[in-house]
Amino acid sequence: MKACTDRDFLRAEILRQMRDTPVLLSPVSTIPAFRHGEGNYLPGTGYRDTMRFSQWLNLTGFPGASVPLGLSNEGLHIGVQIIGRPFEDELVLAVAEAIEQARGPWQAPLLESA
Repeated sequence: MKACTDRDFLRAEILRQMRDTPVLLSPVSTIPAFRHGEGNYLPGTGYRDTMRFSQWLNLTGFPGASVPLGLSNEGLHIGVQIIGRPFEDELVLAVAEAIEQARGPWQAPLLESA
């Protein structure tokens, strides 16, 4: 019950801070995407530590979208996250679309040869 109450207070505080800000932009992760099969939940190296920017969004129920913007030197995806206020999903999607259009055609990363 305490966790639910804490979440509701956090949600209310975020909504207060977003009163004049309809969307937030943030990184999706603290590092580029993991290669397929390399992600894990181990402390210090896994999803729990690197996905801090996305976790609060999921826990509080705010709508969000992720848009790939580029690739790291290792060819791994780097993206931006668009976060909106509750029930403003269409605005989030419109901002995501505008970012995609500004980015230009998506270039898929080169696959490593096996």
